[in-house]
This record gives sequence, C-alpha cells and structure tokens, in this order.
Amino acid sequence: MDQKEKSTFMDRYGGTSIIKEHTTSVLIEYVPVSHSPNTLMENSRIEQDSGLEEDMLLSTRWIKPLQRHDAGQWTAHLIACFKTTEATNCTIRDGLIIAGKQTWARRLRREPRRCLRCQSLTTRHLAAECNQQTTCGTCSKDH
Repeated sequence: MDQKEKSTFMDRYGGTSIIKEHTTSVLIEYVPVSHSPNTLMENSRIEQDSGLEEDMLLSTRWIKPLQRHDAGQWTAHLIACFKTTEATNCTIRDGLIIAGKQTWARRLRREPRRCLRCQSLTTRHLAAECNQQTTCGTCSKDH
C-alpha cells in the first residue's frame, strides 16, 4: 500500500485509525560499537554499502544499551528492522556492511514465556497469577 492509499484510507475513518507497517526484525551479530543507530544517515549508508534497496532498513537498535557495554568492548549485537521479508531474507543470506565491517544476520527468535515467580517455562501463567508457593533461600519462609 503506497502513501496516497494510506492517507485516503485513514481520512475515511476520521483520522482515528493508524496503518502500521508490517516489519521483520533480525539479529545482527558482532557490529562495531562505532556504529551509531541514532544517526539519521546511518541506515541509508548501510543500505548503500550492502546493496539493499532504498528505505528497506527502517531502524537499528542495540540489544544492550551502550552505557551497559564493557569498557574495552569493540563489537556488540543489534536488532535491525526491515520493511519487507525480501530485504530480511537478503540480509540473512548476504549479511550487511555496517561501519565498514561485514556482519551476519540471523532470525530473531522469541524467548519463551516464563513465570518470574516459580520460574516455570511450561505453564501459561505469569507472576501476577502464580499460585505456587516458593521458599526463600535466606529465611526459609514461604513467599
């Protein structure tokens, strides 16, 4: 759907609806920390260096914030969000060039849901609905 069709569609609903693009995210490994995801021109530079179509790379963000990186750390992992699945597949197959370095991507897998109280991965509840009693290791009381 192009921009004109989107605006026509949204106008018919009184401006209360928002059309959200379907995006696909991948994990990019070992990206130099000199890369700045917040810089506007960085995405277009990555697209140009990597041979992607223009405006296919929507955003990049570090998995862990820079302030939590180790002092001498040279590389880190980031999440890249793409506009189409074709661009995502090309990135997984061919990789990207970020900050002058060839990087590789893989599919971003969801972590399993886990209750933070009983630590169970197999149940379908979260900590707020957990009925299981857990024993505290320091005071031997049920919490």
